[in-house]
Amino acid sequence: MGIQKQMEDLKTENWENEGTMDYLVALLPEESEVSRLFEQFRTADPSEKSGLKSKIIGLLTPGSIDVNIMTKVDKLNYDKEGNALSREFSDALSALRASPKVIWRQLWFFPQE
Repeated sequence: MGIQKQMEDLKTENWENEGTMDYLVALLPEESEVSRLFEQFRTADPSEKSGLKSKIIGLLTPGSIDVNIMTKVDKLNYDKEGNALSREFSDALSALRASPKVIWRQLWFFPQE
C-alpha cells in the first residue's frame, strides 16, 4: 500500500474509535500541535469535531521514505537507573544529529577528487 493511500485512509478513518491515528499521535511529542489538537478532538463536543479534524488533516504530510522507516524502528532509550531518556536521545534522533558530523569527517579525511 502506497503512502498516499495510507494518508487518504487516515483522513477518512473514524477517529472516534481507537485506530491508526491514536497510534501515530502516541509516537509524537505531547507538545506537538497535532497531539494537542487530537487531544482536543477526543474531548470536544460533536459540533466542534469536524473543524478540529480538518485542522489536524491540514497538518498531516507524509515524510520522506527514509524518515518514515527510521521513525518506525525508533525506540526510547533508558539511563542506568531505568529512567526513560527524553525523545531527543532516541536512536533515530541521535543518528540524525550524528549524520552531519560523520559526513564532515568523511569529507575531511576522504576528500572527493
